[in-house]
Amino acid sequence: MKYDDEQFTAGPAPTGAVSGSTPAGSTDPPRRERYFDVLRGVAFVRVVVFHMFPVAWLSMMFPAMGVMFALGGSPMAGSVDRSAEEAVFGRLRRLLPALWVLGAILMPVALLVGWPQRPGWVRLMLWVLPVAPPPGPEWAEPTVGLLWYLTYPWLVVLSPAAVWLYRRARVVTVALPLAALAVLKVLPWSFSDRFGSVVTDLLTFAACWILGFAYRHGDLQRIPAPLIVAVSAVCTTMGVVWTVTHPGEDSVDLPTLPLAYGVYSIGFVLLLLRSGHRWLARAPSVPHRGSEPAQRAP
Repeated sequence: MKYDDEQFTAGPAPTGAVSGSTPAGSTDPPRRERYFDVLRGVAFVRVVVFHMFPVAWLSMMFPAMGVMFALGGSPMAGSVDRSAEEAVFGRLRRLLPALWVLGAILMPVALLVGWPQRPGWVRLMLWVLPVAPPPGPEWAEPTVGLLWYLTYPWLVVLSPAAVWLYRRARVVTVALPLAALAVLKVLPWSFSDRFGSVVTDLLTFAACWILGFAYRHGDLQRIPAPLIVAVSAVCTTMGVVWTVTHPGEDSVDLPTLPLAYGVYSIGFVLLLLRSGHRWLARAPSVPHRGSEPAQRAP
């Protein structure tokens, strides 16, 4: 469904549209979004339930990772409005030391226990500068496999440019990642599997991250609710139809189809972020330090 980009304009958010947001340039500390706390809690529960009962329909019932990236994009937009440099480096300062500690423990153990197919030192440097998921021995896969979340720092680093572009071409910026993903699925590319997975995850969830910008700036609240519902229905239907008509080897599994997963997540996130939540406004606010994605669950 075509939407007029000029309608999707920036400007002051309507009163009460963005609960707990902090205007650009304000010295007040950001406030916690109570509605986001509810969504975050539901996403965590869905992640836990999936790991206990890994059934494919849970991904359609609640696409937890798309929702979590949208929850991360909203406070990031507010932080960039105040100080892009602090927004990026502040989050990296909280994220990278944990990765370095894990590497400092895991790598010596792997070298002592044995690592038959140990990669070269260049790839091991990914534990220092994680532009892609760092390598690990096969027995450490349950731990190293969780490092797919390095998609998150890429989104953090790219956010100042994404916010700049979003202010100038809102609808285009939301659609661009999935359009790029569609092109990469059609055309051959020269990325290795390790870097290819980063690019795929980045493009899959970037649109949800940018929808967080739209929520933070009050743009979603300006769009008529019937239009949001219509776009959401189209996106979720497209995701379901593509998934059902392209089943995997074992079953119908939405997260194994990045483009379908991204489109479906957009539809779900649009509806959640546009939904009314004034009943939460009566709860007290507490200081907020931002939102980061949970462990990956399809």
